[in-house]
Amino acid sequence: MPASDEYSIGVMTMDVEGKNSEAFRDVVDRGVALFERALDQLGLRVDPFSFEGPHLTPGAGAYAPLDFLQIGIAEKLERKLPFLLIVTEVDLSSSSLAYTLALPSQLTNVGVVSTKRLDPGFWGDDPDPERAASRLGVLLLHTFGHLLNLRHTDDDTNVMHPLESVEDLDGK
Repeated sequence: MPASDEYSIGVMTMDVEGKNSEAFRDVVDRGVALFERALDQLGLRVDPFSFEGPHLTPGAGAYAPLDFLQIGIAEKLERKLPFLLIVTEVDLSSSSLAYTLALPSQLTNVGVVSTKRLDPGFWGDDPDPERAASRLGVLLLHTFGHLLNLRHTDDDTNVMHPLESVEDLDGK
């Protein structure tokens, strides 16, 4: 638990399917370290932890971000965190898109982030866990920015530039 005078952002890892867990944890650890370094400059602390609760069941072959939000709200309240980012290895379904990389909920101050498509290996290129970790760090910052109600910017090097593809996470 953070001390009363510290402002802490929780990052909860949810290894839902348990496939290639070691590689997933490695990417998450490195991505969260990048996120942590960026927030440290602002005097904010990151509180990483793993969720060991019940597994989710995909509906119609995909995982719904709202299922993650429900779990996240309970964990956020239990741990007394002002913000919580959930990182999972599974694809998140979206009603309007084929997939979504992240879903921030300003109403709950909980964001859900998927690592599934961050590695170039997913797209048929050579696997690159370092790039996946870098993309995760940027995606965590972007999602947290939305939780803070930051607007998108036209500057394509800024972390709050709109994300239209996974490659948009590179170079930020």
